[in-house]
Amino acid sequence: MISAGRGIYKVALPETPPGATEVWYRDAEDDFLGVGAGETSEDSTPGRAWFVSVNAAEFARGDPLQGEFFGAIARALGAVNGVIAVRHTDREIWEVKGSPSGLELITAAVGVVDSFAERIRSDLCRRVREQDS
Repeated sequence: MISAGRGIYKVALPETPPGATEVWYRDAEDDFLGVGAGETSEDSTPGRAWFVSVNAAEFARGDPLQGEFFGAIARALGAVNGVIAVRHTDREIWEVKGSPSGLELITAAVGVVDSFAERIRSDLCRRVREQDS
């Protein structure tokens, strides 16, 4: 592993998952703050294909919070140098096309997660309290 600070690490080859050529992740004490970015070699389209997973997206529910958070992730990833397209493919997954730096992608996503963390936690706690009432 190679540390890039802020709990961000690059996974050294050959420890990357099958099909991945480069993997970065944010190791946080709270898994809620976890973020991963992996480049895949299995995509046949031009440029590189990255998949960015954001654990906090599982808990960002209901608008306006969900829309704001998902939009902020997409904008942050799209602003990374070399990105040509961003697509939200699953609740916690964004697909990124182009030739970005993995470190820059994960750093962008981590910044958004950190800026929304308290709002998402507060909303989750509120929903749990309502459910228990």
